[in-house]
Amino acid sequence: MSVEKHTSWAKISRQLIQWTAAFIIAFAVFNGLMFLVYHPVNEMARSGGSSPGLKVSPDYGLYGFEGYAPRRIDSRGYVDPDLPVAKKPYLVVGASHAEGFHTANGRRYSDILNARCGYTDSLKFYNISHSEYFFPAIVRRLTAMKEEFPDIAGVIIDIDSTAADSSQLAEAMDQLHYYEAEDSYEALYTSLSQKERLKYRAMSLLPALRGLSLQYETFRKSRTGADLNVLREESDEEEDPEDKARRLEEYEESMDETLSFISEFPFDIVIVMHPGAVISPEGDLQTASEDTDEIFAALCERYDIPFIDMTDRFEKAYKEEHIVPFGFMNTSMGAGHMNDKAHEMIADAVYEVLDERGGLR
Repeated sequence: MSVEKHTSWAKISRQLIQWTAAFIIAFAVFNGLMFLVYHPVNEMARSGGSSPGLKVSPDYGLYGFEGYAPRRIDSRGYVDPDLPVAKKPYLVVGASHAEGFHTANGRRYSDILNARCGYTDSLKFYNISHSEYFFPAIVRRLTAMKEEFPDIAGVIIDIDSTAADSSQLAEAMDQLHYYEAEDSYEALYTSLSQKERLKYRAMSLLPALRGLSLQYETFRKSRTGADLNVLREESDEEEDPEDKARRLEEYEESMDETLSFISEFPFDIVIVMHPGAVISPEGDLQTASEDTDEIFAALCERYDIPFIDMTDRFEKAYKEEHIVPFGFMNTSMGAGHMNDKAHEMIADAVYEVLDERGGLR
């Protein structure tokens, strides 16, 4: 009996060892393949400066879920070619659409503008965008941008919606600053502990875990987004006219103060908006809109801030040339980040505005 029991346990042990070995081999193969598909760069968070964080340089990133975009980080920790920043540059600042991790090398509108203006050995348009870097947070760091890049000619603010929370706009008036001893790339990297550096190294060697984490976050956000859309629809249906009027009045007051504030900075401000879009079951391109769009546009005009709304250009390109301005998210066309065509259209629009204002001379 004991011999049979021993034999049974031996079989179970061998089976567990085989399963464990198979799992390790499968994970190693999967992890190796992920180096060819998705290998995001690491990042160091910071409290001040022009953006919420800097990437670890010379880290190498590969983003293949919405296209194929290998990326290297410059010596300053931004997602740009490692070239000097030109005199009187324009900073391009926005969230992941402008950051362009899912856009082919040289195809972001900041890259296109540099090429069009003949900047091959330096960067006239310097991209400091960062994932989830939205309008109120950008406004709050304008002073820091001027301190980190003292001779900037202007800031091109990239947004996908005119909606904004009034409390966040009020908070943005409390400007953040840039302190070289705390917020520069050298200061951040030097302050990393050995444990943090080992963590970054481990994360670089395990893209499989980061890919699985991304898929989970994508699923979670899609569910949250679906819930928010339902709530938004219900809110639109149920909002009392007086409540809506009060909300829009509060928005106008807050945004008026914000745009008045940023118009006083000693450099140009240009705002680019590229609304989200979906392909309807009938095959039409439906661009998103907010009930704050007209208010925002009117306030920009009041303070002589160029406001480039890409809605009409996107819709025209779709109707006349069948161009979808956004890439795939998994298998959903138009649900991903801006693609090459969208960046080309924005580059054209920005070039026209800056040329008209004499900003390219």
